[in-house]
Amino acid sequence: MKNLETLEIQNTDISELDVSNNMQLKKLNCYKNRIKELDLSNNTELEVLNVYDTDISELDVSMLPNLWELLCSGTSIEDIDVSKNEKLQSLDVSDTSVSKVDISNNRELMGLYCINCSGINDIDITNNEKLQEVRIEGTGIPKMDLSACDDIYYVSCNQDTVIEGVDDSIIKREN
Repeated sequence: MKNLETLEIQNTDISELDVSNNMQLKKLNCYKNRIKELDLSNNTELEVLNVYDTDISELDVSMLPNLWELLCSGTSIEDIDVSKNEKLQSLDVSDTSVSKVDISNNRELMGLYCINCSGINDIDITNNEKLQEVRIEGTGIPKMDLSACDDIYYVSCNQDTVIEGVDDSIIKREN
């Protein structure tokens, strides 16, 4: 299966997954499994990676220049480096222990999801003018200026988070 472009393995009890021989892989959905490790060093064509609700604690995506969707919510990941994923459009680190999100090189980013990441206190979105949806409820972010994001249509945040630069009608405040 060396020419495999899409692999969908979800809601199983598998704990190991070897995709090292699938160098043409563009989409990998392996969420809701017991996978602990995932070596993607040979999968440089990968565009979509969904590993949410797995036992993964480390994830290196630095060798994935075509990645445009990364969903790793509900994992044990504490650190994620997406600085080399310049095509990234959607990033979900919700319900993880991630405490820092550097999206300064992700100018194509449209969706940012950091729900229940209490260690995150600040996210610099200066370079993310294409943002359309931001979900930061359950974080420690006290203030966010979205005035550069012309296409923003939805923001969810804590009750006391100050959101600047957008109409209040698109803001949903959570307890």
